[in-house]
Amino acid sequence: MERLFKIYSSLRKRENASQGDIRALESLKIKSVQKASLLAGLSCSKKYGEENQLFSSLAGELPHVAHLLRFRYPQAFSGSMPRHQKLEFPEYLKHVFNNIGEKGTIGKHLLKMFIDDFCSKKIDAEIVAAWLMLVCVEGMSASDLVLLTKVMVESGRVYDYRNDARLKSCRLIRRYPTGALSEKAALILPSIISATRNDVPVATPFLVARSLGFTGGTWDKLNSIPGFQFPYPGDMTIESLVKCGIAMVVAQGDVNPADRLMYQLRSVTGTVESIHLIISSIASKQIALPVHRLLLDVRFGQGSFLSSQEAGVNLGNDLVELLIQNGIPSNFLLTETKQPNGSAIGNALEVAESVAILSQKNYELWDESALSEQEAIILNLFGKIMSLEFPINGFQKWKKIGRELLANGEALKSFCKMLTVHGVKNYIVEQLINNPFETLGISSAFYEIRSRKCGILRSINQKSLGAFVNMELLAGGNDYFGQLNTKNGIILCARLGDSICVGQVLCKVYSEFKMKPDQIQRLESYFVVSN
Repeated sequence: MERLFKIYSSLRKRENASQGDIRALESLKIKSVQKASLLAGLSCSKKYGEENQLFSSLAGELPHVAHLLRFRYPQAFSGSMPRHQKLEFPEYLKHVFNNIGEKGTIGKHLLKMFIDDFCSKKIDAEIVAAWLMLVCVEGMSASDLVLLTKVMVESGRVYDYRNDARLKSCRLIRRYPTGALSEKAALILPSIISATRNDVPVATPFLVARSLGFTGGTWDKLNSIPGFQFPYPGDMTIESLVKCGIAMVVAQGDVNPADRLMYQLRSVTGTVESIHLIISSIASKQIALPVHRLLLDVRFGQGSFLSSQEAGVNLGNDLVELLIQNGIPSNFLLTETKQPNGSAIGNALEVAESVAILSQKNYELWDESALSEQEAIILNLFGKIMSLEFPINGFQKWKKIGRELLANGEALKSFCKMLTVHGVKNYIVEQLINNPFETLGISSAFYEIRSRKCGILRSINQKSLGAFVNMELLAGGNDYFGQLNTKNGIILCARLGDSICVGQVLCKVYSEFKMKPDQIQRLESYFVVSN
């Protein structure tokens, strides 16, 4: 799948894909939605040689998608499909496709028809996949972005708990990330927030999502814990907030079904990186489940969807503006991702690493510098959101309080209570804290990926590592891409700047599948060691 996503990356940049990558597609069993996304990306650019052959082949396989794209890119399709072939589809789709772009205007009426038909399966997912790729390449107008967000919210019901009497004037606060590899804040931060309930009136409906592209999802991570159940929106969520100050909330039931479906489709079709789709996805979820205070954790750099700090600032500002306009006080904090924040990549392994931070033990299993870095990021987030909502203490004071709550075990107590309120049996909670690997069913066997060189570890290909875990080890939960395997993953054994010797272990692969020689070779290549 790495080859497929390299092609997607080229298409998003309007660059030509390599011949080797295109040839490699012949041996891959790619989904029809992925073919539709490829066809849309190829429609937008000039094609040469094998790209043309792939384009013609895809157009023949997906005539309904090709005919829609043909209205926008007639020159691209000249001679690529039979002229006499005609297909029936809703007339409005022509306008939805033709008016993509920063100067285009689709309008609310047609966007609503499009989203409603997608949610009710009146139009094929392949058509939506092609449209998403066009948004990636061509962008959206500012007005259509606002309307798309609104339509996505309206695809379901809004649950506003801010004035519910059962919460006794609690201030509802939430942190939400833009996505990065091996980040575990959502597994740890809610319990630190909840541990302050004796001092401030706070609760956190902590909205979490599934894996996206090469990044993990807290939804899937929590699903690795035996018995864990997400409360349904409404009374179950409020009951959880009352009992433990935390509700681990997901977009299920009638909460924003448009985003739930589109989110998973974006993950497998190379369309995650679109700024417009990121904004509409995040904003629509927050508006459907509003809080008194939202802190956006904007990640940028090699392990995220945003390549630069400038891109992070722009996204943060745009999101904050849109959310404030919709009545949600919001701020953002930038976090750089030069390397994974922790050692673990994969659902159960990331839970196990989070337990180490919360329990302040079992450190021998993990790289202590990685644990310290993860803890520092979480305390920064805690200090920021608490000082914004409860300025009785400043940022540094709240950070100190957070550190104390980890050290004295109060955060761990909150975590354990959260688990029991969310359906986990007491004995499993105890086992999880004492022996997370056994409790989560993580195999004691692993493959060691060793360095073939001596030198300094200069870089780690985070996107490829994450994609390998999600798509080849099946750790990325997705309705379009096979069965979720929460136990598989990778533990990193080296950090950037470390001195590496020949034969030194770079990472351990925990997998129920037998590793193939080409997989081992690729994993080795993801770690760049040089003098």
